[in-house]
Amino acid sequence: MGTVWRARHATLGVERALKVLAPVASPTAAARFEREVRALARVRHPGVVAIHEAGVEQGRPWFAMDLVAGEPLDALLARGRLPLARALALGAALARAVDALHEAGLVHRDLKPGNVLVRPDGRPVVLDLGLAVAPDRDERLTRTGAFVGTPGYLAPEQLSGASPTPATDVHALGLLVFELATGEPLFDDGLGFEGLVAQVTRGARRLPSALDAALPRALDDVVARATDRDPAARYACAAELAAALEEVAVGAAPT
Repeated sequence: MGTVWRARHATLGVERALKVLAPVASPTAAARFEREVRALARVRHPGVVAIHEAGVEQGRPWFAMDLVAGEPLDALLARGRLPLARALALGAALARAVDALHEAGLVHRDLKPGNVLVRPDGRPVVLDLGLAVAPDRDERLTRTGAFVGTPGYLAPEQLSGASPTPATDVHALGLLVFELATGEPLFDDGLGFEGLVAQVTRGARRLPSALDAALPRALDDVVARATDRDPAARYACAAELAAALEEVAVGAAPT
């Protein structure tokens, strides 16, 4: 997709994260990038990295974002399974951040632990918005049979070449919730790409309680709905998923 640099604003002196994308294919694609990055710049949510400036130079789109301090979620998970209350809180916060993207008319397309940063205060921030502001990548690659995104976090419709929708992000959020609650990814990427595709498109889905019987069955229901193979059967929006996780947290809290 491109390269991210640690940069300093020449006039203001503040540090930013500067993402430079691969060259766009046409003036139409450049215009689309500019339109969507303007929409993203209007998103002001503590869980979404803020965009400050953007443009296209010599055919290469770029945008300057907040430089966020914290730890990648995948590194956090590598240290061990999270307590249930924290897992549910992180999942709900991520869902509300993604809902803010959807409200701006954007789809992230590549939600995964490596694209989430956990601030020192414990709040998650969604990063790597390169696909969210460059959907033409999806269209050009799926036309050639390639895929955009990370195989273990793709929804069935992405594997079939369909255009991603907010429901696609809801599916990825469901996978993240499973991993947050159990410490393991839902799909086993050790089976190779073809085996992974088989799991995503037709294999039996594990539920959180299958890995830990102490996990609430209400969490099973939330994960099952969020990761349903039928996009229409998932939560209607990421905010609904967040609310469902918050209900699970209330029910699981000690009395």
